[in-house]
Amino acid sequence: MKVFGNSKHSNPKDFHITVEDSNQKEALSVENEFEEETEEQQSRISSKGRSVMLFIGALCIFLCAVAMSMVLITKSADVEPLPVINNIKPMEYVVNMQQPEDAVVPVDFTAPESANGSPIINFLIVSVDDEESTMMMLASVNMTSKRVSLLSIPRDTYITGNYTEPKLRNVYSASEESGRGIQALKEKAREMIGFWPDYYLVLDEASVNQIFNLIGDIPFDVPSSPRYTDLDSGEQHIDSHSAMQLFSCRNNYTNVETDSTAVQRDLLIRMFLALFEQTDSAKENAELLSEVMDTDLNASQLAYMAFFLHDVEPESIISLVLPGEVIEVEEDGKDYFQVDLEEAARILNSYFNPLESELTIYDLNFRQLAGDSGVGEYEEYGFPDSNNNNNYTPTRPQETEEPEPTEPDPLPTETPPVTPPDPVDPIG
Repeated sequence: MKVFGNSKHSNPKDFHITVEDSNQKEALSVENEFEEETEEQQSRISSKGRSVMLFIGALCIFLCAVAMSMVLITKSADVEPLPVINNIKPMEYVVNMQQPEDAVVPVDFTAPESANGSPIINFLIVSVDDEESTMMMLASVNMTSKRVSLLSIPRDTYITGNYTEPKLRNVYSASEESGRGIQALKEKAREMIGFWPDYYLVLDEASVNQIFNLIGDIPFDVPSSPRYTDLDSGEQHIDSHSAMQLFSCRNNYTNVETDSTAVQRDLLIRMFLALFEQTDSAKENAELLSEVMDTDLNASQLAYMAFFLHDVEPESIISLVLPGEVIEVEEDGKDYFQVDLEEAARILNSYFNPLESELTIYDLNFRQLAGDSGVGEYEEYGFPDSNNNNNYTPTRPQETEEPEPTEPDPLPTETPPVTPPDPVDPIG
């Protein structure tokens, strides 16, 4: 018994401790499992939170990027234009246009305006027959002084460009197949005269017929030279068919063509002034013309000009042609009209230039033949005088007869040299 009582297994104290330790370990194990489960749940919650925060951050970055893009797009609309390349001189137009006080125009009509606010508005007027331009004219209206000026550019003007025959008449037909006929002429006009025309009007058979339907036949004096096909010379009534012949006559022109351009300007003045007199039907007439005429003027602008110019006197209109002379180009043996650059610049500056600065010969681009381009000297250009003589047509310089060569004076005959005598010896 003693032995059993002395055995450690029989010690109740020792056994109690063993059971208590086991319970503590089990409790600790359960607690640890609970803490691990809690940490895992917390870890899961923190991962979701981080995802949400990352999403919110990405969304904020995206919205900031969109906002910056909108700011840049808005600012790009106000970016200044790129600098002009090749040092091309920018166009500076006169501003603060004011209409004359005596110009009474209905308020529902719209005044044509220069794109840059110039009081001088230039219209490019072209006549076309069988897709060929037969007349090119610059019409200028000063909206402040109501001065009207017409300038003919001869159709055989020598021009730059890759044309089989480098004449002004071929610009329209060369580009008409692509639908750029009038645009090509506007670009060529800008190249030649140094500034853009503001508007254009194309007179073809349909538009001329419409004009004469509105105004009826007009009296006109047909000159005897140059001779016009199917038209007798002298005073007669001109209809639309006769007008197209005067605009587009191809036969029996003078070499310089300045006589024919004077006839074209005179006829155009008579036609438009007769149309402008009908102020009571200006709106209806303008609407009819705008339907058949190739122009970038709308009906309201056409009606405005009819009111604005209805009281202009024909004698007050400046009627001019670009000065120049006939040249013969050896490459093709044909005659061309070469513009006198200095006189052309003087005319353009006096009546047509809408720029603040004066044009120089370097602003114009009329082709010039290298070397001597004509015979004789060109007659000095005369500006319109004070006696209402506004029409000036330069004439071709007349060939001057060279004097017959005379025989040169005979050269003086050479005399033989004289041999001096031998010197005398004074001692002998």
